[in-house]
Amino acid sequence: MEDLQRKKQKYLTCLKGSIFNIFEIGILEYVTIVRTKFSNFKNKNECDADKKQLHNENENIAKIVKSCRDVVYVDNPPTNIHIIDDDDLETINTNKKIRERSRKIILEYLDKECQMECFRLKTWDQIRNRLYRK
Repeated sequence: MEDLQRKKQKYLTCLKGSIFNIFEIGILEYVTIVRTKFSNFKNKNECDADKKQLHNENENIAKIVKSCRDVVYVDNPPTNIHIIDDDDLETINTNKKIRERSRKIILEYLDKECQMECFRLKTWDQIRNRLYRK
């Protein structure tokens, strides 16, 4: 569990320390965190409990999670399992159903919540002009 927290911290710190300050430019209101490999993704109480844990886990993680649009929970188990017997076939079919349900959750979320205008970096035109100036 601590290894997972260290990984989260590493990735989120990397985001925070990128070439621009994600908190100042307002990009986080356009960001949705997709929490994968979450086997209880259909259980709202489990999702809410995990989101609460993210909010209380670490100051840096909490700040980023609270600033984002939302957290969406899915599970994408593998379907490329080597088939040895009927149990493997059953596992593949079950995993396909879980993946399809996860896909549906993501698409419904995008359709409902992500129809506003796209993020555009305020200084993008200036940056683009500097990059392509001849």
